[in-house]
Amino acid sequence: GDLWVTSTTHVWRRGPDGFRLVFDAPLPGPLLLQGVNLAVDGSGGVWRMGPGPVAWRLDTDGPRTPAAVGTLVEDPSRGRVLIATDDGEGLGVGEPGEHPLYSIPSEGRVPRKVDSDGRLWVTVAGGLEVYPLGGLPPSRIDLGDPDVYVHQVLESPGGTFWVGTDQHGLFRVQEQPFRTFQTQPTGPERQVLAIGPWVDGTVVATDAAGAATQIDGARMEPVRGPEAGISAALEDSRGGQWFSAYVAGLRNGLVGSTVEGSEVELPLPPRPISLVEDPYEPGVLWLLNPYAVRFRPYGEQRIDTVVAADEQVREIAWAGPDDVWIAGGDGLLHLTPEGIREYRSEHGYPVNMGRALHADPLTGDLWVGTYQEGLVRFRDGEFGVIRAEDGLFENVVSDILADDAGNLWMAGNRGVHRVALQEANAFLDGDIDRVRGVGYGRESGLLNAETSGHSGLRDGDGRLWFPTFGGAAVVDPVQALRLDSVPPRLVIQDITLGDRSLVSGSGEPPSPDQRRLDARFGSIYPRSPEGVEYEVWLEGADEGWRDVGSATELSWSSLGPGDYVLHLRARSPYGAVSQEDPAVAFTVTPYFRETLWMPLIGLMVLGTLVGTAWRGRVRVLERQQLRL
Repeated sequence: GDLWVTSTTHVWRRGPDGFRLVFDAPLPGPLLLQGVNLAVDGSGGVWRMGPGPVAWRLDTDGPRTPAAVGTLVEDPSRGRVLIATDDGEGLGVGEPGEHPLYSIPSEGRVPRKVDSDGRLWVTVAGGLEVYPLGGLPPSRIDLGDPDVYVHQVLESPGGTFWVGTDQHGLFRVQEQPFRTFQTQPTGPERQVLAIGPWVDGTVVATDAAGAATQIDGARMEPVRGPEAGISAALEDSRGGQWFSAYVAGLRNGLVGSTVEGSEVELPLPPRPISLVEDPYEPGVLWLLNPYAVRFRPYGEQRIDTVVAADEQVREIAWAGPDDVWIAGGDGLLHLTPEGIREYRSEHGYPVNMGRALHADPLTGDLWVGTYQEGLVRFRDGEFGVIRAEDGLFENVVSDILADDAGNLWMAGNRGVHRVALQEANAFLDGDIDRVRGVGYGRESGLLNAETSGHSGLRDGDGRLWFPTFGGAAVVDPVQALRLDSVPPRLVIQDITLGDRSLVSGSGEPPSPDQRRLDARFGSIYPRSPEGVEYEVWLEGADEGWRDVGSATELSWSSLGPGDYVLHLRARSPYGAVSQEDPAVAFTVTPYFRETLWMPLIGLMVLGTLVGTAWRGRVRVLERQQLRL
């Protein structure tokens, strides 16, 4: 809990007794201003830069010897200090004497800190570069001015980073779950039609202009394919590369090459939109739109037109070997060795136009995405539907991808949205009344929230890719769920009963005629402040929590006498609930007529009147008896 302060020549320490100079003499040289000035390791050691590119480990007795040659890099979440050393070929960042954890170019770069996700933040001209572990390319944060120089980065909860600069003020950098890659970085946005697997675990995105772009971390490179427009591309598991394209002389078709180098030109009317590799037969391709065509390019080439639909075939999914589902404008089709079974409205299928499919490998359930009819589950021959009125974020489901945490991520017209599988099943089984759909739009990193209506991809690292009207959007579900779990911070402005503040205690104590309760509150949630909603529970009047939406002022005008406790909480658009609860207890003072004394006095008066009347009647009877 001590505070350490450095100048260019001295170091002070502030403890319970105030500041004191730790060292009787200055350090043997000026502070190196380009690196981190002070850092603390897990054992309580304090490190200081300078003189020159040398890191000193300090204690109350003063510095012993230079601990390492290099610049300091903070890693506070792991309780360690790293050293960045220039080996002539670049900067290696790691613990002193250990193999570097990060290797980055040295020119014009100063490493600053490692965040809680293990990413290295590096100062560059005009902003920052953020390097993930594993040698992946960095992402860049441009602060809007090439002369901005970053001195310090501070991480706070919820993916918020505070960046201190030299003469350019303080910046807040908000981490977002999605990142969107534009296939045309300058000019108008291009709609991405399809995303497929490509070389060495990368992906290839094809756009409405017929271009194919390879995306590798932060790098994008055009893919050389056919001379004409490309609608879909992929590299199969055997290394063959394939393009669905419009080719002169061929009209529409499939163009590609096998891993052995064989060139293939396969005319297909019309051009297929989707290319999918059979997960149970490596190298076997399925081409969709409007037919479902199976193509075996290796060995003796063979083409099978499996389904010739009246309308567009949109999606294909595998429940197992030789167990294939196909969705499109002609209903839902189940392909097995026994034949093809059709499901349409007359069979209980709630909608003929299916857009997306996901076969759950654990339960055997089939999930179907529709256009404007929500999410459909097929289990044991029965269909069930979840719509927006049931809690789904929206009724458009154009793609379904599953993560490892039990969530279905879906593409829609308003953005990407998700729902927990456990909740979806519980709703359809009748165990709960609603699901909690979560949506992601521009505030979450989507440059254009509307997805393109075609299939996305889950890559080998578990990241989910979605084609959108603004580019290829990718999300790491682990990172997104971590960001989603950060709740808003509830802020109470005031709670008053009559003229008295129940928060500060100011004002006159409420009299019995002051029975109006007013609450003014808000929240701190930098990621999406406009999406925060609130719940209230006035214990003593309500049976439990009730949703008040985005309202931040509430009033109760005529409370009855009694004891109450007011509870408030804020809820983020992603379901995280604030930890603060004011739990303000108060009492509404009754009028005298509302107290227990009033009926008691009434009974006493009544008893007196009855007694008086009884005695008067007795006296009358006694006089009558005397006259007789």
